[in-house]
Amino acid sequence: MIIDFHTHTFPDSLAQRALAVLTGNADIPAYTDGTCDGLRASMHDAGIDLSVMMPIATKPSQARGINAWAVETNRRYDDLVCFGSLHPESEEWAAEIAQLARDGIRGIKLHPEYQQFFVDDPR
Repeated sequence: MIIDFHTHTFPDSLAQRALAVLTGNADIPAYTDGTCDGLRASMHDAGIDLSVMMPIATKPSQARGINAWAVETNRRYDDLVCFGSLHPESEEWAAEIAQLARDGIRGIKLHPEYQQFFVDDPR
């Protein structure tokens, strides 16, 4: 089995805008259209059996929506595993972790650069 352990996708309605912002900021071209179906087509072409998606909440207010989408994605696809995301400035982090565990989310993504914190930050 071949697993790609760090991929990114977005809800279909956001993918085009999200890729435009991210590719502009990072100056790195995207290899898919940013959707789950685009990732799955790329996986098929490359012989990848499973991809793990790592969404990131860049604002505390985004975590709940991202995590709900992660749960939906995990239910919809057998060949995609979507982690959840927390934001270190969220006041609801403990409740969000409990919800993620209840929903069967297998891990979370934190991103110090995009979430403006240091790895050893007590938050």
